Amino acid sequence: IEALKLVALFKTIHVDSRENDAGIVLIFDLTVANRIKEIEIDGNFPVFEQEVLNAMNIAVGDAFFQDKVDEQKERLVDLFKRQGFFNPTIDIDRRRDPEDGHYRLQIDIDKGPYYDIKGIAIEGNDAFGDLRLKVRMDAWSRSFMPGGSGRYVEKDFKDDVEDLRAF
Repeated sequence: IEALKLVALFKTIHVDSRENDAGIVLIFDLTVANRIKEIEIDGNFPVFEQEVLNAMNIAVGDAFFQDKVDEQKERLVDLFKRQGFFNPTIDIDRRRDPEDGHYRLQIDIDKGPYYDIKGIAIEGNDAFGDLRLKVRMDAWSRSFMPGGSGRYVEKDFKDDVEDLRAF
């Protein structure tokens, strides 16, 4: 029974047993779960669709379980917060296809505002000119690009600091 639960393909698993002349007979009553047949994502730019899909722990072809779908909101909010958006909202609409019983998921993302890099000040540096160090920073050079490229992303900024320390 545990092995059947682990494959996550069945909505219900019921096992009965009865005895006959040959011994004990196990009877499995399994209800196959409906599947996720499509995932549509809107509003994810500038985050790539594949990044959004990678942040989720469900995919097309997986069995549809509402609690697993509900978990995705938190996972996606975390992804967009890591990308510098401080108040993202995620709406996941599920639609059951009446022809085959499988589900289409529509994920609508409202990223909300983001932290913007207006400038970078380097303090405690006596060895190099500030401009020489700033040019090495991806976060600083992206802050000049139009369309929100100066968005503060904590991981990128930490990578820049590590790069400067190694320099």
